[in-house]
Amino acid sequence: DVYKRQLVEKGVAFVPQTNNVFPSLTIEENLEMGVFQTPKRFKERFDFVTDLFPTLGTRRKQRAGSLSGGERQMLAISRALVSRPKLLLLDEPSLGLAPLVVEQIIDSINILCRTTGLTVLLVEQNANTALGVADHGVLLALGKVVADRPAAELRADANLRAAYLGY
Repeated sequence: DVYKRQLVEKGVAFVPQTNNVFPSLTIEENLEMGVFQTPKRFKERFDFVTDLFPTLGTRRKQRAGSLSGGERQMLAISRALVSRPKLLLLDEPSLGLAPLVVEQIIDSINILCRTTGLTVLLVEQNANTALGVADHGVLLALGKVVADRPAAELRADANLRAAYLGY
């Protein structure tokens, strides 16, 4: 689709909540699907994402369908990152994953944001996870904006925490 390609060329990448890898393709083939560049440029980007998530590099010929949920999420994020986005859209990256895997994924995204200037729009139901890495937060309840301000202020607001955030 031309529109999707234009979004990628403008620096936007999206990682959907589910069905976010091509299960019949290998890890390496999945990553190749995320880039419109020369083989040399792909090699650079492959090295970059496998430094971020080393398991992907060591198992590059393994089919994505045989990966755990956390590994699939790492692969989906990596496929988005090989296109060198300026804006990364993440839809519920922690959904159904073990806490240690969530921590690894969120820490990696946080490092990327701080070191490369990548902007991330994170949609996440786990408030602790989201507000722990966010600069700014928008809290929605039943489709309505309840709060829209710096994440540190949201974390510090005892009334919001008690009413909406569960901690």
